[in-house]
Amino acid sequence: MVTENGCCSQSEPYEVIGVGIMESDHNSIFTVSPNPMSDFTQITIENHYASQLIITDVQGRVIMQQPVNSSYVMKIGRQQLSEGMYMIRVMNEKDELLGLSKLLVQ
Repeated sequence: MVTENGCCSQSEPYEVIGVGIMESDHNSIFTVSPNPMSDFTQITIENHYASQLIITDVQGRVIMQQPVNSSYVMKIGRQQLSEGMYMIRVMNEKDELLGLSKLLVQ
């Protein structure tokens, strides 16, 4: 290690315990069941900061947008969504993301 003017050109060795991507805790904000859905699905939100539920298709087009409260349950029937993949987002009053999940419609 070379030290010059209080700076080092090499750091002290250190051990790396683990690498990878930490799983997001976004899914604990709400549940989607059953998923994948064939006849219906139910979205249950249990978060006192939640103010809006947004469902978008894979192109990002808004399919549904619904104001919500801290204990909100929404049942979606198969006739409301075509077959495909959707993203469900739960937002707070500041339009910040609280929760994110995929929904597969069969």
